[in-house]
Amino acid sequence: AELKEHTAAVNVVRFGPDGKTVVSGGSDGKVVVWDGAGTKKNAYTTPLADVTGLAFGPDDGSLLVGGRLPSLTVPDSAPNSSQLPT
Repeated sequence: AELKEHTAAVNVVRFGPDGKTVVSGGSDGKVVVWDGAGTKKNAYTTPLADVTGLAFGPDDGSLLVGGRLPSLTVPDSAPNSSQLPT
């Protein structure tokens, strides 16, 4: 089945713990949940520029989404400090 919901490259695809659900993540920042026949069930837009990692939790089917942010903000740890917080 084609994953037509994505508007850019699909980077990662994972089967859900039930063996019937498929989740995809793409360079459009979207995570899409599909049934086994390739019919879209839900779509989510993330703050990520690219979704590159998907993993299901071991117990409840929770989904961890990872990827590349469009920009990085480093908090100011102390005035006049050039070191990152540790």
